[in-house]
Amino acid sequence: CYDPALLAFCGQLNAVSNSNANISDGNSFDVAWESFCSGGVGNCDTGVWPGDMSNDGGVDENDFLYWGIASGNSGPIRPNATTNWNAQPAQAWQFEAEAVNNKHQDADGNGIVDGDDAQVIDFNFGLTVGASTASFVANTLNYRLEPLPPASGNMRYALHVEDFDGNAVMAHGVACTIDFNDMPLTNVSIDIAGSSLAPDEVFEVFNTTQNRLSLALTRTDGMNTLCDGAVAVLTLTTNNAPTGETFSMDINKGNKIEVNGDLDGIANMSFYDSYIGFSPASNNLIINASVMHEQCSTLGKASVQVYGGLPPYFYTWSTGANTAEVENLPSGTYTVVVGDVAGNSKSLTVQINGQIPIYDNNDNLICASPCPEFANLTGDIGGDAYQVNQTVTSDGTILTGGDVQFKAGATIILEGGFKVQPNATFSAEIDDCQ
Repeated sequence: CYDPALLAFCGQLNAVSNSNANISDGNSFDVAWESFCSGGVGNCDTGVWPGDMSNDGGVDENDFLYWGIASGNSGPIRPNATTNWNAQPAQAWQFEAEAVNNKHQDADGNGIVDGDDAQVIDFNFGLTVGASTASFVANTLNYRLEPLPPASGNMRYALHVEDFDGNAVMAHGVACTIDFNDMPLTNVSIDIAGSSLAPDEVFEVFNTTQNRLSLALTRTDGMNTLCDGAVAVLTLTTNNAPTGETFSMDINKGNKIEVNGDLDGIANMSFYDSYIGFSPASNNLIINASVMHEQCSTLGKASVQVYGGLPPYFYTWSTGANTAEVENLPSGTYTVVVGDVAGNSKSLTVQINGQIPIYDNNDNLICASPCPEFANLTGDIGGDAYQVNQTVTSDGTILTGGDVQFKAGATIILEGGFKVQPNATFSAEIDDCQ
């Protein structure tokens, strides 16, 4: 095969030299030189797939972050370039973004990274080629959704990005997907007025079938900024708001990038809320919850925010905890009951998802769900498997329709209040944590 850098010679050699007879004939090339020059056939490089700016085998919202870093850079024009979804040989450029050569951000191949290239992400969004080669990015940050007063009856949320201690972070761009699950949405709008990131460009795709927003915000000035406030405000439009009913939103595939190409993962999280449409009265207790799911070597956590009622508030979790935030939660379902001094109370059930195992290209396990030492399960216990290294203790109730398994490395203790309701399934096993 031919090194892609040789494409530069195709237009520089004279007609006599630029021929099969003088270059490829009699040598060990698989393809004739003239075919390489005319169509890039036989290029050793896998080529540019237009829109796949991270060179990971697919086009999604994270490609917009790479475009933002490379914006304004220039390099060799790609021969016979199109924006069609196929591999197109291209000469390497001088610069890179997160170890990805800038030729991949030049989606239309005209030799400069500009707004036309960003449009190609939209054209080819969701397309993939083979298995993804994306490398594992450790999560060091989290998103936070802050409820805002409704506008014209529509729910509004401020989107923040922070480290695990709630501190502001530096960024050049951020991206994620937001799944709205069963919420009957007709539109999601993004407002960046007053954004702490101050992005120059916004990429958004709302898939009505999946009820999913793919979102990316990026600067193009090559300067990081401190995200010490909301990076955007989301307004959710619905014709049939679930008044008083709990709904959930899941934020996944989060990434933050800095101008030097450093990429940080943003932990998957879920947000539980209920639509009210007005400020809560003193006798109307409103609660919502933020959940961070399990990730590599880290258990999940959940925190509750309370509005209305008459403080102080009291918390009772199914784990026995009595604080607004609980940590070190293995995957499973958890219920919290919140009360105030006036006797108002309200309950909310949340789900902690387990970490899906991640393997490297040699099938070596590099990330899996952590296993806690102990679990104390009280109250209502939803359908799931609970596994620990040492001891599971429970006086809770397995709800009708639930399918629950306790697994412990040493001891399982079912106390006097433990119950299994009719049409529920329960099993227990002593086994090492996997």
